[in-house]
Amino acid sequence: MGYKMKPPPYSCDSTPVYERDLQADEPGVMGKTNMNGSVLVQEGLDPIKQAEVEAHEGQHVEDIKNGLLMYDDEYVYWRDDAEKPWEKWGRADMVEGAKNLPWEKRAWKINKLFKKNHKNYYNA
Repeated sequence: MGYKMKPPPYSCDSTPVYERDLQADEPGVMGKTNMNGSVLVQEGLDPIKQAEVEAHEGQHVEDIKNGLLMYDDEYVYWRDDAEKPWEKWGRADMVEGAKNLPWEKRAWKINKLFKKNHKNYYNA
C-alpha cells in the first residue's frame, strides 16, 4: 500500500516578476507579460499598485499557461477555450491593453476585484 501525499497548505506562485522602467519606451504601461511566463512591472510603484499590476499580469500568465493566449511581434492569438481554433489579432491594428480586447477583459476583471478588496487605498 502506497503513501498518498496531501497538497501543501499554501499556494506557490513561481512567476518571476522583474521591475523595469517600462515608461521609457511606452508611456503609461505599468506591466507586461512575457511569453516565457515572466512579468515586467514598472519600477517605483507603491506596494498596493504593484500588487494590482502583478494580479492583472498574472491573469495573462495563467491564460498563456492554459493555452488560451499567445503572441509574437505581429499578432496576438486568443481563444476562450483550449479546444477552439485561435483567433488572430494584428498588433498594429489594436491599442494594446484596451479593455475591450477579449484577453484584456479577463485581466481587467482582476483589477476590479482588486480595487474592491482595497477600497481604503483607492478612496483615499
